[in-house]
Amino acid sequence: MIIEAFLYNLLLLDILSVRRSSLWDFFSSFYKGKFYDIRDASFFPDSTSKPFPKVYMGGSSEAGRRVGAEHSDSHMMYAVELETIAGDVADMKRRAAELGRENEIKMGIRLHVLCRDTKEEARRDADALIEGSDIANTGTWADMKNNTESVGQMRVNDLAGGKSLWITDTLWMGVNRVRAGAGASLVGTPDMIAAALKEYVEAGVEAERFGRDIMPLLKDTDPTTIEEPASILAS
Repeated sequence: MIIEAFLYNLLLLDILSVRRSSLWDFFSSFYKGKFYDIRDASFFPDSTSKPFPKVYMGGSSEAGRRVGAEHSDSHMMYAVELETIAGDVADMKRRAAELGRENEIKMGIRLHVLCRDTKEEARRDADALIEGSDIANTGTWADMKNNTESVGQMRVNDLAGGKSLWITDTLWMGVNRVRAGAGASLVGTPDMIAAALKEYVEAGVEAERFGRDIMPLLKDTDPTTIEEPASILAS
């Protein structure tokens, strides 16, 4: 497995090297790497990010962190407890700084949000999401979750494997019971969720485009006037 991980790392580096090649700057290009040879290739449509597209990566393993520090514009992590995320941010910033990229890399987390008017409603609806469910009934998800070599997934599994699915007053690991991947959720009232998100921001999480660029556009929108997904699909 160590050999496979090493080869995967080399393959990923080869792909990311294409990103920094002349492929994005000229109509036809040539690239020769360990795994890929590219001749007379072009990219369409042209990237709006110059000189090459932004790279979003996720990786908690040593290899993933090393590659991310060198190549990613935003390094993403599964949300876990605040102290671990703060340590991850500090570690990635240190690695990037050693490569002269401290100001070039941003950090982000992936999580779910369940917001209700009261804490009691939020917790009730969170519990209802997984009521009667069993990871063993979800086929591929069960294999991915239980037989994983992903360091990030193992961290989520460990956090969700304790006596309670509630890690803090807002951080809930119930989704991990029924699927692999991002298993953490922030559950609570708007004020509770906003306070929890602020703590992650203060810990160094920076990928904030949705809240910064999209949410302000909705501030004058009456939620009751937004069509339900089913009606949008039917139209």
